[in-house]
Amino acid sequence: MAKLEVASIPANEKDLSQFRYRGLQPSWNWDSNEKVRIVCYTNCNEAELFLNGKSLGRKTLPEEKMIYWDTVYTPGVLIVKGYHDGKIISQDTLFTAGNAVAFSNKIYKSLFKSKEIMQQVEVQLIDAKNHPVNNDDHEVTVEISGPAELAGLESGSNTSHEDYKSNKRKTYNGKLLIFIKPKEVTGKTVHVILTSPGMKMKNISYRND
Repeated sequence: MAKLEVASIPANEKDLSQFRYRGLQPSWNWDSNEKVRIVCYTNCNEAELFLNGKSLGRKTLPEEKMIYWDTVYTPGVLIVKGYHDGKIISQDTLFTAGNAVAFSNKIYKSLFKSKEIMQQVEVQLIDAKNHPVNNDDHEVTVEISGPAELAGLESGSNTSHEDYKSNKRKTYNGKLLIFIKPKEVTGKTVHVILTSPGMKMKNISYRND
């Protein structure tokens, strides 16, 4: 496993050995020429980072289990490759994203058959090239039809004062988690409609098996 996150480096930060990794996020959208620290969390022996095809170095995993590279932001593509015994076994990619125009989603299927089990749907903002957008948040309206009802919306923001039970909530780092409570356990279809001003409507359908 090798996963990337990035944080900006304060201009007045002199001793980077005390860098606290504030503001880390899985995004490659920063200000032009901004100094950034790219962090790789991995259990591989080594990792190598590439920016727009150019290697920024291959490094050995230290005791703290994360590898970092300091560089100046250039838009494009970041790729990290994780090595174990000299062989590439995993990689992660971050793209410079455009404005959010649509939604992608992931449905977490429960292993249990019970009216008390919540269905969880993770929503991700995406740009016109289907790249994840983590720096452009939007308020999303959720409407549900079929044998289910909205139980709550969660963004993961520690500063949000939005009503958990409301059918509207702003994404955080481009994501939103929808909790849906089934009304009955049948083979009927549940429809989840996502809308937000200026974005393409999303209709998510799944069977309430």
